[in-house]
Order: sequence, then structure tokens, then C-alpha cells
Amino acid sequence: MDPRGDFESFEARLADATEVQTIDELPEENDDTRQAIEALSGCILPEPEELTGDYLVAFSSPIAPAQPLVALVSMLAESAGDRLRVTLSRQYLSAGDLRTPAGDPEEPTVIELEAGPFEWELRRLVVPAAANPVLPAEIESQVVLSGELCSVRGEDPDAKLELFCGDMSGMIFRPLQSDLAGSSFAGPRIDDLDAPYPPVVIDCDGTPAQLETSP
Repeated sequence: MDPRGDFESFEARLADATEVQTIDELPEENDDTRQAIEALSGCILPEPEELTGDYLVAFSSPIAPAQPLVALVSMLAESAGDRLRVTLSRQYLSAGDLRTPAGDPEEPTVIELEAGPFEWELRRLVVPAAANPVLPAEIESQVVLSGELCSVRGEDPDAKLELFCGDMSGMIFRPLQSDLAGSSFAGPRIDDLDAPYPPVVIDCDGTPAQLETSP
């Protein structure tokens, strides 16, 4: 009996029977592989026209959740390879009627967004006192909007995003200091700027705001 010889013979048979595969280099990610991954995850990048449009956006904070700031937000989306380049313009509206512009339009901000979760930082916002539904005072803040960007088309090739919404974080610096954790934003699409605006909602569930406005 030769234990060492038997073991060496076993090793030789094992080596012959086993094929080891190695990956020298992973394939580079391209548009096709990215789109395949997005399709498997159930979230694919919208077409620019799905997002482009005007929205009545409410910014709701824990200070007075049902009494949000409201702005007319216009978004222009353009294809940028595997992303969308989005230009966002904001015009705050008077808390008195949610129609009259309050102050001057904010400077447009631009961001490139991929399919899936996003964060959009809006630095040092100054909101006119006329748009403040709680106190007759300017609001200065720094805000981060976060949400998820996915195509809504599915079986309808003409579908568009009807509600732009998500969570909001950041800080209010004046007229009082407050953490914006737990805040939200939501804006239904406005199909016709000359027609009555849609109802103001404060979150992705479509919770209605409670604002007193004049006719």
C-alpha cells in the first residue's frame, strides 16, 4: 500500500477533470449594457419629453407641513448620452393666490441625471416674503431634493411624468434656523399655463395642501 502514490494519482486525475476558467478583463460598460441593467431593475431613463414641462411644485417642511411654499417650476430636459441634462427654472408664487409671481425668477440650475435615485442641491435660496404662507418674512435656505427618475411610458409611448416629487432635506437659515429633515416636495404637471392650476399637493402620495387663498 502506497498512500503517497495514491494521493498523487488522485491529484493528477483531479487536475485533468477540472477546468479552471479565469476572467482576464471585465467588459467595459456601454449604453447597451447600461440599458439592459436598467431594464432588469425596472427603471429606465425617461425620454426628454417625458420630463420637460411646467409643474406646480410645493415645498413642505415639518414647520407647517400642510402650508408649503409653492413655485412654478419649468424643466427642460435634453439627452446627454446615458443621462438627461435638465435645466430647472423657479418662480415663487404669492401665498395669497398661488398665481401671482412673488419676486423675481430664481437663476436656472442645471444637473445631469441618470435613471434611478437622484439628489439635486439648490444652494442658498432666498424666497420672497410674499410667498411665505406662515410668516410675512423672507426665507433663506439651502435645500437638497432627492427622488427617483424613471420612465413612465411602459405601454404608452406618449406618457409623460404627471407628478414630480420626492424628499427634501437641508437647512433654513432665516427668519429662524431649522433642519429640513423630514420635508418633501411635490408638483403636478401643468398642461396649460393659462388655465386654472392643478390642486397643490405636498408629497408623492398626493396629500393635499391646506392653504387659504383669495380668488
